[in-house]
Amino acid sequence: MLKILAAALAVLSLIGAASVFAAENLVVNGSTTVLPIGQATAEAFMKRNPNVNISISGGGSGNGIKALIDKTTQVAMSSREMKKEEIELAKSKGVNPLEHKVAIDALTPVVHPTNPVANLTIEQLSLIYQGKIRNWKEVGGKDMQIVVISRDTSSGTYESWQEKSFTGRR
Repeated sequence: MLKILAAALAVLSLIGAASVFAAENLVVNGSTTVLPIGQATAEAFMKRNPNVNISISGGGSGNGIKALIDKTTQVAMSSREMKKEEIELAKSKGVNPLEHKVAIDALTPVVHPTNPVANLTIEQLSLIYQGKIRNWKEVGGKDMQIVVISRDTSSGTYESWQEKSFTGRR
């Protein structure tokens, strides 16, 4: 709970600083992972500052970064770092991105509680997400098809998962 509060305060300070430059309207766009804390923080800020209107939406880290580069948002929420080429493109368009970390999230693979499989290795997870392991019996489970569920490809969390699970789909 303390980490969530600290993250909310960090977002609040970010939004507060940005609103000074954005006059009375501030557009925030990006990560759906960051969206809930961003919405709660924006509501709290607007309640204390009724002359400020904050429009906040999700759509994925990539979409938020693109909106920042295209100057259609003042704040891009992202659950990943900007790529070197995104920073270069932003600067070429007169946008100088400034990173403010508000939280660090964790990626946790889960299986249904009735599934007896536990302690998958990174290699096994990688092979599952590459489609090379397709049945739970291949990793000590029942003879059942594995159904892989993942985030949208525009999500920073998706990109982090691809990187951390070593799937080769980077």
